[in-house]
Amino acid sequence: MKKEIENSKWRNKDYRNDYSIALATSGSTSPFFTLTAVSKNERYSEFLISTATGVFVEHIGQYFSSANVSVVNVKKTAGTYKLKSRLFKVGIIGFIIGAAIAFLVALRKMMFAGVIQDEMFISDVYGLKLLSSFDLNQESK
Repeated sequence: MKKEIENSKWRNKDYRNDYSIALATSGSTSPFFTLTAVSKNERYSEFLISTATGVFVEHIGQYFSSANVSVVNVKKTAGTYKLKSRLFKVGIIGFIIGAAIAFLVALRKMMFAGVIQDEMFISDVYGLKLLSSFDLNQESK
């Protein structure tokens, strides 16, 4: 791969060595392979996958005797994989929703916890008889 990259138009780019190529099989006995190329530039990824496919087809015979290899499908366009930005957006949205829910729960608790709702509250909760009630807003004489 490095020889192919050095002989291409990508040889002067600063990201020419910043890539990864993965080869995976569809199972232990499957004759199908999947090649994946990842880089920061979409066009460079397209070049890498086509070059890797050519190198793979050319050299597979060294490992498998009488291997008849053909390319079934080549993806013509490269996609951009933006996991970090998507994860960041989902994290921010989740944080905002979580903070709003926590604020509403705290507000409800602050408004209703420890508050006597009516004059029969003590009688209902603790089973004590209501002796009397008075209005706090009334002026004493």
